[in-house]
Amino acid sequence: MNDDQMLQMQQMQEMKQNLQQMQQQLQLLEHQLLELDQVKDTIVEMKKSEKGQEILVPLGAGVFTKATIKDNEKIIMNVGSSVAVDKTLSEAEELVLKQIEELQKIQEQMNVEFAGVSQQMQFLQMSQQAGN
Repeated sequence: MNDDQMLQMQQMQEMKQNLQQMQQQLQLLEHQLLELDQVKDTIVEMKKSEKGQEILVPLGAGVFTKATIKDNEKIIMNVGSSVAVDKTLSEAEELVLKQIEELQKIQEQMNVEFAGVSQQMQFLQMSQQAGN
């Protein structure tokens, strides 16, 4: 195996690791998008609710608790750094929609980057096979 072939093998290994990391990041983004979509849907349903109405509140992992709505106009929202503030349902929905939009843009950029690295790796594989 000559130096060029060894360099190509090393580049392919690096690209493979890069692709695996990107796949993990894309999966995490997809999970975050699904979660935000559920939040958006819940806000939309909250807008339809009335004070005193009994609802099921998700605790996570498919576990719920019953609760009674005391305020159907505002919710408490984490805005970062463990800071929570009151937001109207419309404000909260707008923020969630912006977050979804930002994550979708990041997801699109990552998909383009992923495709580019994949293409480079295929090119290296083809040139390596042609050299053998």
